[in-house]
Amino acid sequence: MRDILETVFILELFSYENTLIDKWISADEDKSIFWKYFTPYKVRKRLKKHVKDVGEKREDLYKLYSETAVHPSMKSEILMRSGPEELIEAGPFINSEILRVLLFELGRLGGLTGEVLDRFCSDEWPGMKLIRAESRSIRQQWSKSFSEIITI
Repeated sequence: MRDILETVFILELFSYENTLIDKWISADEDKSIFWKYFTPYKVRKRLKKHVKDVGEKREDLYKLYSETAVHPSMKSEILMRSGPEELIEAGPFINSEILRVLLFELGRLGGLTGEVLDRFCSDEWPGMKLIRAESRSIRQQWSKSFSEIITI
């Protein structure tokens, strides 16, 4: 999920600064370009210049995904227990609460992904206006269903 989030952030940045696309393409050959423009921190920092009302929500979501699943930490052990009192295990195991949270996060990430990808779509494409309207309606329904949603 963090990889998807980082990709969405980069795409969002491209929607504001499309001149960075050529830099991104050449970043594999010249690693200094990656370090100058495209580390996760630098991408989030550049996005703040374009969307000032977000505060630290991007940072918070990135930290959440990093702390629980990507980098070993005290919080990552949550995903390795079948229950709060259980021992850490390699799995697989079923935990309905972890599954509920995972599906919630995937839904939130899916909505954000669709919102950013929409910026690259043209109203001239066949059916695009209808797709946008349906997507917007689904996101609004989802937001109403989950009042604790944190939108970015």
